[in-house]
Amino acid sequence: MDRPYNILIAGVGGQGNLLAGSVLAEAAALAGYRPVVGEIYGASRRGGRVMTHVRIWKEDLGPLIPAGHTDFLIGLEPVETIWAADVLCSERSVVVMNKAVVPTLSTLTGLEKYPSVENIEKALKEICGSLFVMDATDTLNEFNNPKALNMFFLGSLVALGKSPLSKEQITEGIKKNLRNPASSIAIFERGIEISSKLA
Repeated sequence: MDRPYNILIAGVGGQGNLLAGSVLAEAAALAGYRPVVGEIYGASRRGGRVMTHVRIWKEDLGPLIPAGHTDFLIGLEPVETIWAADVLCSERSVVVMNKAVVPTLSTLTGLEKYPSVENIEKALKEICGSLFVMDATDTLNEFNNPKALNMFFLGSLVALGKSPLSKEQITEGIKKNLRNPASSIAIFERGIEISSKLA
């Protein structure tokens, strides 16, 4: 790796951004790097915007990814994905987006209209180098673990992201951050399996 590798996780409160960042930082440390994690979120409330920046390099870096320097964006919610990509992605960026929508208070009350996922995809294709869109709902239901959306998309990072982190290192990161990691590891591995078919 001849430059820092920058991973951005965009979603809303309750989707596990911060846990995913901790898992990746642990995995990067195991790989011998000096990871730094930066978090941007509003009042820790469910449904609020959350962005987690994970920067992986041999030396210390600032905690936030510079504009246009995201290598891999994990978008856990469509509107949050396009919002993050517009600010921090470029043609170098690979984007993996979850199709499932989380309505905002404004869209639920009719004050705003949620944009179509198709229009979000179109806009992302104009910004980023590669886009992969998936729905992890069936996998989460299969394992009866609706909170492990983040683990599924960490699998996508291994399969699609040219990440410096291996499956084994991220698995260890999951083990170190969860008391009962078996289900999350299984969903992570399923994310690798499903995403590999898109490569």
